[in-house]
Amino acid sequence: RAVGVPEKVQPFPGQILRDCLDHRLRQRGLVPSTVLFFVENSRTPLPDNCDANFLSGQRIVAR
Repeated sequence: RAVGVPEKVQPFPGQILRDCLDHRLRQRGLVPSTVLFFVENSRTPLPDNCDANFLSGQRIVAR
């Protein structure tokens, strides 16, 4: 189930995914440590320390 409108996020060089999305998750009342990230249509969660720049052009789903 989709919640909200997809947003484009521009990470800083070397920034990890969780740090890149931390502020936006908190704005929505979510606790970042309880959220898993997935590439769209994947069942495998991304590692917490994943470099956000390697995901350029991908849709990331937070669950």
